[in-house]
Amino acid sequence: MPSRRSWSAKRSNSVTFSQRDIYQLYRRAPAPLKAAGDALYRFIPERFLRSRQTREKLALLEDMQWWDDERRDVWRLEKLRDLLIHAGTHVPYYRDLFRERDFRPEEITAIQDISVLPVLTIDMVKTLGDRLLPDNSDRNDTYISASSGSTGRYLELRRDSSYYAWEQAFLLRYMRWHGVKLHWRYAIFYSAIMDAPVTGDDHPPYERFRNRLILSQFHTDDHSIDFYCDLLADFRPDHLTVSPTILLLFTRRCRRRGIAPPFVPRFFLCSAENLYEEHRREMEEYWGCPVYNRYGHNEGCVSAAECPAKGFHISTELGHAEFLRSDDSPAAAGESARIIATGFFTHAMPLIRYDTRDIARYADARCSCGRALPLLDAIDGRADDMILSHDGRQISAMRAVFSRTEGIRLTQIVQEVPGEIVIRIVPDEHYDERVKDVILENLHRDIGKDVLDVRFELVDDVERAPSGKIRLVRSYVQDR
Repeated sequence: MPSRRSWSAKRSNSVTFSQRDIYQLYRRAPAPLKAAGDALYRFIPERFLRSRQTREKLALLEDMQWWDDERRDVWRLEKLRDLLIHAGTHVPYYRDLFRERDFRPEEITAIQDISVLPVLTIDMVKTLGDRLLPDNSDRNDTYISASSGSTGRYLELRRDSSYYAWEQAFLLRYMRWHGVKLHWRYAIFYSAIMDAPVTGDDHPPYERFRNRLILSQFHTDDHSIDFYCDLLADFRPDHLTVSPTILLLFTRRCRRRGIAPPFVPRFFLCSAENLYEEHRREMEEYWGCPVYNRYGHNEGCVSAAECPAKGFHISTELGHAEFLRSDDSPAAAGESARIIATGFFTHAMPLIRYDTRDIARYADARCSCGRALPLLDAIDGRADDMILSHDGRQISAMRAVFSRTEGIRLTQIVQEVPGEIVIRIVPDEHYDERVKDVILENLHRDIGKDVLDVRFELVDDVERAPSGKIRLVRSYVQDR
């Protein structure tokens, strides 16, 4: 998730400058100094750009991906036990909870032993506040990682330098799966809020620091996309991080203009939203390069990413993910279930059995790449993205409803009452009213007739999360 990070206090003299510190200095520098930094960056050795903590953790993770399950489980149990002992000793909420439940972290013999503890929800995190913070925390070594989330519910999380190093190590390991080198050019669509795609040379939203080009995911009209195409054609990124919706808009805009791909990266990395297979095929066919999927949370408890063989690997070294049915019993492989996750490195604000509000399926298979990390089968969506039918069924994966549709720029399904949905359409210049019949035909094919009452609305834009994410489904049934 896109996040806002800020240090809570001045770094102590004993802590060396990190990559993040260097970046913050760059952001505050005048434009001429930024330009000089852009030119010099590519000549700086990697050892000066990655902290020793990050380099050591990356080396461990690159080794661990080949470990057998037994060896990895021993390591994971040790990390979980360390977190639980820390939480039970220093965190007021967990200290009281463990005493009340007579739960003794030092005595656990399996990761599954934490299932006796209650699930921690986002609303609980907000209510508990400082009771989730350890009494031995070094505030000089902590920062706030804040996210509005795709639900729009603002949440502040406290993190420390050790967590930051782990976070960077996991990202770097993933990038190395795809052969990424330190000085490769890359572009990223970010949650930068701007009045226009360009705001002037004195404060450019598109900076080339670290060979990086930053673009706004809030400006996605045809004019902005054409401008981005020209910018990217000049920059020629080796890889690009983008949400599936924005990449699909790019693809279809270029096709309608009848132009060849204005730039061809080595790969696209999609995150923040669900990546649907029919859209992946369409995008790969046009761009002529792979489109990979990545899943994660700002809460830092669970993540997964695709390798070159497109195995959707779960980073089990980051934390423990439980896949539970609605009755809280463990789900079987291939069964849609909610993800309850525990982050091993959330010591600055422990999150134990945290409800991610995501629905997913895990796979009982191994990837052809040879990595021993387990696999996700699919991400079905968020718990509050489920559509409720007249007969009480929960319906997910609604994207197929919009297959074979033309003339639609953006779509969103809104539900306020069970059994009723509003399909909002942002039309483009090729829109034809007959597309509604195609959508209804797809809907009846997938879920049957008389299951949902459907109403259509033509709108100028769909609702976006504060981070800029576009959720296909906006359900307000639980709120009501």
